[in-house]
Amino acid sequence: MAALKDGNAFWRRHAQRLLIERGQADVVPALLNLVKETKVDEIGLNPGAMHALWTLQGLKALDGRNAAALDVVQGALKHPAAGVRRNALQVLPAGAASVSAIAQSRVLDDAHPQVRLAAILALADQPPSREAGALVAPLISRAELNQDRWLADATTSAAAVQVAFVLPALGQVRSEEHTSELQSPCNLVCRL
Repeated sequence: MAALKDGNAFWRRHAQRLLIERGQADVVPALLNLVKETKVDEIGLNPGAMHALWTLQGLKALDGRNAAALDVVQGALKHPAAGVRRNALQVLPAGAASVSAIAQSRVLDDAHPQVRLAAILALADQPPSREAGALVAPLISRAELNQDRWLADATTSAAAVQVAFVLPALGQVRSEEHTSELQSPCNLVCRL
């Protein structure tokens, strides 16, 4: 467990691998405490929390049977380190609770573009739902998508998965909010 916080990425990955291969859930409480740790290093990272998230996922602690683990991962969407927020989005399991956590944490408006990208891709991994569609629809009109190919592609992917709920939600998006020709609802539907 101590090696998950080591300054050397090799030892962190090695520790993560050994914990997952060991396959014992007795370390889950310590991993949850590591994710809850809000300290960041001099460059704004908390690598121990990031490795703890992936170790939880590798131990299948996020499969729905451990409510405390899911709560901690959803809470990590508000962690001060952007890397922790991004990794928490990547390990979120599919389900309505994850979509609600994405909405409540406001990671779709995160200052860090990699977190926004991970949030949009997380919505693409969720089963189709009205809530997910309502989150994806307003993204289509954001001007930033014209300047970032990856955010545009991720939004297109999320809209394709959530299409049954995105299209009705687009009708509620006011036309004056569409700031670009590229990401108008008509053009997005054509891309789908």
